[in-house]
Amino acid sequence: MRMHRGYHEAQPIRDGRPFERGEPTMTPTLIPDTVTVLTSTDLCDRCGARAATRVVLAGGHDLLFCGHHSRRYDQALRAVAVEVLSTV
Repeated sequence: MRMHRGYHEAQPIRDGRPFERGEPTMTPTLIPDTVTVLTSTDLCDRCGARAATRVVLAGGHDLLFCGHHSRRYDQALRAVAVEVLSTV
């Protein structure tokens, strides 16, 4: 941290402007607890094909669907889903 010249009292400088009291020293970043990635071992719950969509329900359970079934049931799934992770 540099000290700003020209003031009677030296003030710290950050990003080219004087640091103000009460200003946080860093910006917090939100990181999800888990990062969900669909792999080739994730299979559709309807037909057994490779999953392209993961639907997380309110109870914490998830459903996996291939591209065909995720498009077919899209509106119904989004109505009950807490989170939808899709690669299609």
